[in-house]
Amino acid sequence: ASELDTGELVGAASMDNHYTINCYSIDPDGELSAISDNVQQAIVVEDDGSIIYSYYDYYLVYLMRLNPNETTEIVASFEQWGGDFDIDEEGNIVYITNSDLFLVTPDGVVEQVVSSGFQSADAVAVHPLTGDYYIGDTGISSIIRVTPEGETYNIYQDYSNLPNIEGLSFTSTGTLIIADEDAQAIYSFDGTELTTIAQGGLIDEPEDVVVDRDGNYIVPLDTYDGYESSLGSIIKVTPEGEVTYLAQQVFYYIDNIGIYQSRISWLSFQDGSGVIPAGSSENINVLFDATGLIGGDYSADIVITSNDPENPEMNIPVQLSVTGAPNINVETDSIDFGVTYTNFGGTEQISIGNNGTDVLEVSSITVDNDVFSLSESNATVGYGDEFILEVEFLPLEPGDYSGTITIVSNDSNEPEI
Repeated sequence: ASELDTGELVGAASMDNHYTINCYSIDPDGELSAISDNVQQAIVVEDDGSIIYSYYDYYLVYLMRLNPNETTEIVASFEQWGGDFDIDEEGNIVYITNSDLFLVTPDGVVEQVVSSGFQSADAVAVHPLTGDYYIGDTGISSIIRVTPEGETYNIYQDYSNLPNIEGLSFTSTGTLIIADEDAQAIYSFDGTELTTIAQGGLIDEPEDVVVDRDGNYIVPLDTYDGYESSLGSIIKVTPEGEVTYLAQQVFYYIDNIGIYQSRISWLSFQDGSGVIPAGSSENINVLFDATGLIGGDYSADIVITSNDPENPEMNIPVQLSVTGAPNINVETDSIDFGVTYTNFGGTEQISIGNNGTDVLEVSSITVDNDVFSLSESNATVGYGDEFILEVEFLPLEPGDYSGTITIVSNDSNEPEI
């Protein structure tokens, strides 16, 4: 059966040495069940647990949907094989080839967002707060950020630590988790700094990564090298770097994995099912959690399914209003121009970002010494965005010079820096 429980994984894998690739579900205890055959990659998309997987023949690559009732349908087709795909908050499929990025609506309408924008794209993840697409471009060992409008930015490049990016996934608060096959490592990336979570040991040839509902990182390892003791596995990595097996040495081949998690992360229940005797009632605690949410209004439906013959299903609308908070982030607290010459000087850059949950309004940027000049006097910075402030130093006479740059914004914790 294809019906999944929350927290279950799905993956494209082979359990025999004929490399027959099927779609399997893996529960949180590591138990495997076959779901569908003849697949190449698999992820979970919709809130009802439908699975999107790719299948190809000699001419086309098909994105297929496997519904919980076990019916299948073609969503879209492509002429180019894609290395990875993800979904956004609207349920659209984000599909990448080596050089292009496509957006596919749930009913199969295809839009090309980026054309010839990458060298060798092999991993994609959608930022949960901004909706931007993050691409792992193995050809240049880079993380590429793509806006929904198709603008591309190379935000981090590291040939040493990111030689072969195979998997990307986000935590609920917007931290990027990276699996690199050649580095045999799992990293976190906060937008500016790469941090090693775990490397080596059990981590061998990681092919993908997803974040589970407890905040752990689930990683498939495609290690089969012709003998039984090298069969592939799935491991769990905690944020602290502890690595354990979830499914140990069972795959002749394993590639991408996905996880079934409702996109409505702010609403949960203390009890999801139960029995109410005749003539009585029961209070169910509904939990609201605005952690990591962008400021705005959110809505959902609580669906109650029961054996009531007259009302077998009841929908209760739920709304949540969130007041966001910008958070200014300045990458450095000092600039040193070193030794320079009169009438020449130099230019340095400061990155000013917003890693909060609402728009950052920088109302004033000033410097208290006229020998320095600034490229901007104010700015508006979206959540997850940044801008570059250029500081020019042009001395007309010999001497030592110093100054203070003051940044005023609507960050309530740091209104002035």
